Amino acid sequence: LSLAFFAVAYLWTQIYFRGLYVSDRSESVAPWAAEDEQKPPVFPEALNTPDLMLVFHHPRHDYDDNEDEVLVDELAETLFVHGESLKSVFPKLKHEMGEKGVTTTKGALREAMLADFMQALPKMGFEVKVFSSADDDEVFMRLSIRDENVVAHYFTAHSTQVQLRKNLVAQLGVLQNPAEHASNPPWVVFDRNLGKTLVQEGVKGIKPQELGDVYRTFHGTMPNGSVSRGVDRISIIEKEIGWFLNMEAAVASGLLVTWYPVHNRWRLHELKHMWGRWDLIFDLTFKQPVNHLWHYFGSRLAFMFAWTGFYSKALTALLIPALICNLFMVVTYFLQEHEDLTLEVLQLSFSVVIIIWARTSANRWAQETNFFVEAWNLNDDLPPVRPAYRGQLVQSSLNERDREIQGSAVKAAVFRWISLVVTLFFCCGVLGSIYIWITLFHGRMDLVASLCLSINIKVFELVFRPVAVALTNLENHKYEFEYANALIWKNFAFESINYYYPFIYLMVFAKYSEAGCPVVEGFGQDCIWALRRQLIGTVFFLVGVYRVVEVFMLYVVARWRLATEDRASDGQPVRRAFMEEQAKYGQYELKDQVETMLQLVLS
Repeated sequence: LSLAFFAVAYLWTQIYFRGLYVSDRSESVAPWAAEDEQKPPVFPEALNTPDLMLVFHHPRHDYDDNEDEVLVDELAETLFVHGESLKSVFPKLKHEMGEKGVTTTKGALREAMLADFMQALPKMGFEVKVFSSADDDEVFMRLSIRDENVVAHYFTAHSTQVQLRKNLVAQLGVLQNPAEHASNPPWVVFDRNLGKTLVQEGVKGIKPQELGDVYRTFHGTMPNGSVSRGVDRISIIEKEIGWFLNMEAAVASGLLVTWYPVHNRWRLHELKHMWGRWDLIFDLTFKQPVNHLWHYFGSRLAFMFAWTGFYSKALTALLIPALICNLFMVVTYFLQEHEDLTLEVLQLSFSVVIIIWARTSANRWAQETNFFVEAWNLNDDLPPVRPAYRGQLVQSSLNERDREIQGSAVKAAVFRWISLVVTLFFCCGVLGSIYIWITLFHGRMDLVASLCLSINIKVFELVFRPVAVALTNLENHKYEFEYANALIWKNFAFESINYYYPFIYLMVFAKYSEAGCPVVEGFGQDCIWALRRQLIGTVFFLVGVYRVVEVFMLYVVARWRLATEDRASDGQPVRRAFMEEQAKYGQYELKDQVETMLQLVLS
């Protein structure tokens, strides 16, 4: 029986991954969602969508904290990345802040910052438009890049790599099979004179002045297409502003209401059609338009969706062996023939199947990762310095002609040790609460025990999450990937204990304890059945209940914020643009992405 089960499970796993598995590598998602990259937008309002939105306090609105005093020294230290930016980019703000050691009002600083942005950003090549909010308490500043010359300038300045046009590869005499996913045009450092060079070398069918004849173009907000995606333009604007100003610190200090990339309504409609339809619930291939998600959201979120989809596919491969094993266990229980021996053999066989499945899945995901890293050109990205990084502007250790910000290595080491101690303290707190839970429910591992365990898990998670972010901020990481890795390791160490130690205890340690295995109604003392019941019950509450409530609450909060503005206008519905409405939506931050990914990695 054991050999037969193992053979069937192994054979099915290999058949699935080698024959039934559908990759997300294709640019064309499916016949029902095929998209022509050169197709222009359907909705005219898509051309009017800005790239980034800054929301300021309205100068004529009487805010309660307008007269609050602000200490200039503390504000300048956290707000401005480079001290010289005060004089060159923010002259009015510099004048308002005056000399060191003085105080000024928050309202005056807000007005000065708005005026400085209105003057500085157009000089950077950004298209700037402003409008008042529906209730006239905020000023929305729309930032866009509509000129390809501006895109070319920043691509050249940043040595950005862009992808060649597919047809150009064939014109250069390189013949590739277009049906192969790996037949991607190469990425090269942007050079606006490349078209002219190719014409001089005898390549025909190219207009030297047309960037779209050489480089891949994208459509969405530019009617004739652009060599830049929306996320590229957002990155340019964010990087240029971030060179002078820490926008997160500006929001935290109350000088800026918020800032956010603006959704394109047409692109959302397109993604909903190809990716968000209800009938796709029954699509067990779990195929996703990952390349289109990369175009719109960028590589970080695209990788998250790719990983989630791959995880679903991998679990589908494990579904059949799990059902067969469960069926054998149920039949054995009712027949009561060699029950203990059969269960142990099946558990051992299924454990071996899981090991093989895990190794196969890891290998396949490594292949997918390597493909997307190459296809999206993620190998050569230079890590940008975080705007929140604090330090002194000193001579660069790599090039004595350059200057760079360097923080204190001693302070960073001290705060990392503090983070370690605090994380261990929370882990010990979780272990103590789990010990209490085991003591209270040892004799009755029922649905109430699962509910209490779920509440315990979520309470500790909600408490530790902001603590982990605060600790990581104190560590003062220079690059975004260092910050992300530090946050991931804290959450990984904590959540591996918070989520899974109760089940590890039931599976490994309970039978060796003084009390023995928990008592399960109808089964007596049985660690495996107690583990099964608690897993099912806890997953039901954490996923089936909490996640649904969480998504619903995000919707309710957004609707409530909009309704609050409506009530302020004598209860009449306020007509607001879609780009303004997005200011009331919840934010999806790095900590949320870390939590989403870790749930799948740990399980």
